[in-house]
Amino acid sequence: MAWNLDIGPYDPCPCGSGEKYKFCCAAKAKANQHGKFPIGTVAFYGPDDKTTTKIVASVILRDGAEPILQKWMGMDVVGDPKIAEQIKKFFAQHGVRSCVVTDGNLGCPHEEGPDFPVGQDCPVCPFWAGKQGSARRIGDEIQDSPDDDLDKDLTDELEDEEEDSEAEDSEPDIDYDSLFARMNAIIGEGEKDFGQAVDAIFEHLKSNLRLPCEVTGSEDFRWEEPYVIGGWSPAEYKKLKKTQPSYTDRYQLLGIERDDRSEWMMFDEDIVARVQRISDNKIFLLGLAELEVKNKQSPNWQLLDDYAVWFVNSR
Repeated sequence: MAWNLDIGPYDPCPCGSGEKYKFCCAAKAKANQHGKFPIGTVAFYGPDDKTTTKIVASVILRDGAEPILQKWMGMDVVGDPKIAEQIKKFFAQHGVRSCVVTDGNLGCPHEEGPDFPVGQDCPVCPFWAGKQGSARRIGDEIQDSPDDDLDKDLTDELEDEEEDSEAEDSEPDIDYDSLFARMNAIIGEGEKDFGQAVDAIFEHLKSNLRLPCEVTGSEDFRWEEPYVIGGWSPAEYKKLKKTQPSYTDRYQLLGIERDDRSEWMMFDEDIVARVQRISDNKIFLLGLAELEVKNKQSPNWQLLDDYAVWFVNSR
């Protein structure tokens, strides 16, 4: 993909307000949030499997709800950055929490019913004859199959990995004035550069964290972005997750370090988290600001959340 649909919580909101996304459209859409929902989908269509001339983005607000659709047509829809921004704005305004992108074109850009008779092939796109809609054929049989069906494996995996309850998954309101007051008290008086401030917070966390504790990624890790929101191969992503750390994995936080780095960290200035993946006991070094404590009732949750918010806003 030539564009990126990811919206970080502290990125400028795509609506153009000038505020951070977390405090603008994400906050306004909070009433729409139900567990893993709203889910966003992006599907591609074209006259064959090589040329994309139509993009359909949808938002599913809750389980069983009718999708909210937006469509774009043109010869350069995939390479048009304005369309990418419009999709990001569409998802932002509805508070989308996860996104599924199809791996290639699903069918032709014409719609069964409005553009050609139901049960027949599109007369304009012979490449898709017998491959889409209710005219999809296996051998000599006709099998019903909606032409907006997304990659089933990726969709099932997304739902399996985001099975936390609505109450557990919802983000509590944060008093940011109090948060930064707490962090400034830890950093102490006097002029300090960013590295010195992180050093002071590191010493505080080292003394106060109750380890081990269970953590997971707060957002997709850097290596995962092309697969999670960029449309790269779901099969390759599933394979790589066996050997590489994923934000959907659960880990035991074993300790924190200051003088080490790893390829999995997004920020060099971050505190290093030594974690053990629960599913296979593999050890990884991850960025502490990219993690969150699973148990929101634990004192560790407040410590790590304070640090992550401070770190992202103070860099």
